Amino acid sequence: MPFIFFPEEYWLSKALEVSSPPSVWQLTEKLEEKSEISDRKDMQELGRMSYAHAEFKCCNTSYPYQQALITIYLQLPAKESMGLPPSMRRREATDRKLIVV
Repeated sequence: MPFIFFPEEYWLSKALEVSSPPSVWQLTEKLEEKSEISDRKDMQELGRMSYAHAEFKCCNTSYPYQQALITIYLQLPAKESMGLPPSMRRREATDRKLIVV
């Protein structure tokens, strides 16, 4: 059974503030969710990263007829660390950029 990192009951109706142009967008529908969970060996030897992403429909709260799609990414720990407490998992966090093709 796959993990769910973007539960709809949490994410739907979230508002995202955009600075340019200034606007607020509300998430209205989750279209897709995927994740890639690597083990520690692949992360170290191959430079892989574990991550999840979801694509959402959203609408401008000031002009609801304006709609858009947004993809949100989450960095995940290695497969072996998934059940550990946050204080231990945070050691795996990185500021490396994820390149998705």
